[in-house]
Amino acid sequence: MAGVTLSSTSGVSDQFQTHFSKKLLDYAVQALKLDQFASKAPLPKNSGNKAIRFFQYGEPATTDIATLTEGTAIASSAYRKMAMSSVDATLVQYGEVIGVTDILSATDLLGTLKQASKTAGEDAALHCDTLIRNELVAAGTTSESDSRTKRYAAGNLAAEDTFTEFRGNTAASYVVTADDLLDACTNLKINRAPQIDGSYVAVMAPQVSRDLMRNDDWLEAHKYSDVKGLYKGEAGSLHGVRVVESTNPFREDVSADSDKGVYAASGAIFSTFVMGDNSYGVPALSGDSPMSPKIIIVDTPDKADPLNQMSTLGYKLFFVAKLLNSNWNIVLRSFSAYA
Repeated sequence: MAGVTLSSTSGVSDQFQTHFSKKLLDYAVQALKLDQFASKAPLPKNSGNKAIRFFQYGEPATTDIATLTEGTAIASSAYRKMAMSSVDATLVQYGEVIGVTDILSATDLLGTLKQASKTAGEDAALHCDTLIRNELVAAGTTSESDSRTKRYAAGNLAAEDTFTEFRGNTAASYVVTADDLLDACTNLKINRAPQIDGSYVAVMAPQVSRDLMRNDDWLEAHKYSDVKGLYKGEAGSLHGVRVVESTNPFREDVSADSDKGVYAASGAIFSTFVMGDNSYGVPALSGDSPMSPKIIIVDTPDKADPLNQMSTLGYKLFFVAKLLNSNWNIVLRSFSAYA
């Protein structure tokens, strides 16, 4: 109506406050898978050592099998000798600290200390997974001539035998196919690698598994199959190999031959690990051991912080990853057609 002034929220906007939701948004968490396939060995309390020794008996052989003569015993000098080899892994201590001020604790709305504990655990898991990943690449690719421990995905094209040859290819062409997985599995069988729960396992990046899932053999094998995964992150199986996806892959650039074995976060070459049982080992991070991971919270005043203005939450752990048998872990390098 004429002559009437209406009141609105714009005139009294200072009285309005922003409402904060206490529901935290999800954030990106790595899908880490390598630890579940490692051979785990404890480091007992008061063992007097910072290293773990893994043992392995020798392979079967027919050298000492003799043709028997009736009534004649085999001479003791001809007895089969038991042999054992060992691999030592020295643990290294790692740690991380997160600080929370007294003001933040007093005015905290979103449970920062609780989230700090969760974040520390996720950081530790990512660090351990990265140590395993780097060990498998570094120790599992001994030489270009050793086709037992390394392979290059060829797709349906001619195979490449060296990193030098492989890095110059077109990414969309040299991707993982069912044949590459079958060849790696065949390598493991020839090397007499023991299986993990009746199968071999391939741990690969989602970009690599995406290429494999577009392969005709994969599509045909899974057309009538909907078997629940046995392992965390399992995407399916093919040719006796269970495919497990990990978002922490080892990647390499293609600029130079020296890029081989050097991690590059956005590198075009992906490493897939096709493995048998007991191919690598880690400590068993549990039990009554000084090496077990520990979360430590300090929230009392001391000489460094006499007014108790800062609380800290941190963790420490002893860890190491060690390749135990390179013949039981195939490093399969590939590009990806994923854009």
